[in-house]
Amino acid sequence: MKNKIDPKILIIVVLIIVLLYCGFRSLGSMAAASGYLTGSSSDQNPGTMERLLRDLDRTLVTATETDTSRACLELRDPFAVVDSKPPAKPVKPKKTASYSGSSRRTGPRVTGLILDQNPVAIVEIDDKSLEVRVGSLLEGHKVIGIDERGVHVLKNGDVVIIN
Repeated sequence: MKNKIDPKILIIVVLIIVLLYCGFRSLGSMAAASGYLTGSSSDQNPGTMERLLRDLDRTLVTATETDTSRACLELRDPFAVVDSKPPAKPVKPKKTASYSGSSRRTGPRVTGLILDQNPVAIVEIDDKSLEVRVGSLLEGHKVIGIDERGVHVLKNGDVVIIN
């Protein structure tokens, strides 16, 4: 005689038990909710629905009366860029000069600008592209500024703008 239980039968029995359990839980919670909301289970305490609605109105009025706008303004945006140092003062050039020439230039020329807290410029010299920042050296001359006009280079005491 076999003492083993067939696994298929065991699975079916467990599923039936789980379904019955879930069904009774659902019916019990529905019955409790319907009795609470409709007031049908509170025949000895009439007005349950009215009391519930009055409490809800009181809660909503209290929630709308509190001023949360100041608290929201004090929150910091986690995606906002925070500039820890003040913006640099613009450099007043003594003399300005620009490289100019024909469509085929022999001197350096700016091919790209990224203007943010740490500006970067792409300067093309002799068919080579160089990435320069404020403070770096370009052909032995110090870059002192980068703005929408171009790259400001200190050359022999004069400020030269490469555009």
